[in-house]
Amino acid sequence: MTSAAPAPLLECANVALGHMEPTGERTLLARGLSFELKARSALVVVGASGSGKTTLLRLLNRFDDALEGELRFRGQRLEHYDPRELRRKVALVMQKPVMFAGSVGENLEALPPEVPKPSAEQKTAALAALGLSAAMAERPARELSGGEQHRVAIARALLLEPAALLLDEPTAALDPRAATRVGELILRLCVERELGVVVVTHSAELVRQLDARILLLEDGQAILDPPPAQLERFLAGT
Repeated sequence: MTSAAPAPLLECANVALGHMEPTGERTLLARGLSFELKARSALVVVGASGSGKTTLLRLLNRFDDALEGELRFRGQRLEHYDPRELRRKVALVMQKPVMFAGSVGENLEALPPEVPKPSAEQKTAALAALGLSAAMAERPARELSGGEQHRVAIARALLLEPAALLLDEPTAALDPRAATRVGELILRLCVERELGVVVVTHSAELVRQLDARILLLEDGQAILDPPPAQLERFLAGT
């Protein structure tokens, strides 16, 4: 007798992206969004500015709620989870991550109070996973480059031991070589950490490097695995 296949990490079923205005009216960005994300895999989300990409990331760990449809983590609707618990398991790294005053090591300790303080060994391992040396822990966090800060923010998220990682524009403002290293990192984290990763990006180069499933938000529609010609037409304009 074969065992049932494990539930996807994250699922969206006929989700509508948007927000409620103070007047109570709905502003709809995209609808009909459906996908599944499993461990050891990535989903790349592309679309024009304002199409709902960052809104989707905020829905996936309940900083916002969907206008329509259902979102599930490990088979259960997101509203059944304590938001703090969910955000440890579905960790979000924004495009401009927050760096607190103090060293990188102190920033790696800036975790929710219910999460045990990481040991020096755990911090070193998290930095190493991002290709950063143990010596980085002593550097002032706010003096790092944008790319270094983003990698430190991902290292901090890894200390939560998440099942899924949400990355908002991880290669924005990076030079091509640094951007390629970030792409390699994402691929490695999927395999080594058995993560499911959702990546929002404007970068055609990152889309091609990751070679993952694509969600295109265009003209108010959510298109999973768009036809190659449609995707290439969109990427050519980015």
